[in-house]
Amino acid sequence: RKRELHTQLLEVGFLKNLTHVEKIQIADALEPQAFEDGEYLIRHGEDGKWFYIVIEGVVEVYGRDSDGVVIKVCDFSVGDCVGELEFIHNHRTVADVRAKGRVRTVRMSRPHFELCMGPVIDILERNAGADNPTYNYYNATTSGAEIHATTSGFSFGAALADDDDTASSGSDGDDGEDA
Repeated sequence: RKRELHTQLLEVGFLKNLTHVEKIQIADALEPQAFEDGEYLIRHGEDGKWFYIVIEGVVEVYGRDSDGVVIKVCDFSVGDCVGELEFIHNHRTVADVRAKGRVRTVRMSRPHFELCMGPVIDILERNAGADNPTYNYYNATTSGAEIHATTSGFSFGAALADDDDTASSGSDGDDGEDA
């Protein structure tokens, strides 16, 4: 039953293009994890060692603007993946992810994933590429773009090392579709 539930969860996000056998391998390796209101799943600046799939509840994602001011990026709920980009790219996390109320998740560590899946990381990287609007905040942060807190969330402009004054349009990130 656990395998069936977890395999169904893997029909979302960056895992949906895996084969049935690959999904079974991952489903068997997922570890349940529960969080209470305000608890951190992920802290800004940590090594990206885990990815989570929300199976009950809502999590809030908080990033930082270019001045270090905490900004709300989005919410994620049942079926959404969090932490997958840092997990895929093996770098420090760019946001805090906190439970909003009681939250249940399943998670997997990067070493365990690679033990199960090996070179599938290449497939996952394509799904989380720069052309995917779901990842505006992440891509802006990792590219060095200047990020600004706004009343509706955030906006971002040219890369910090770039003297071009042309601003890119950012997302308010408040609809759960941008992270």
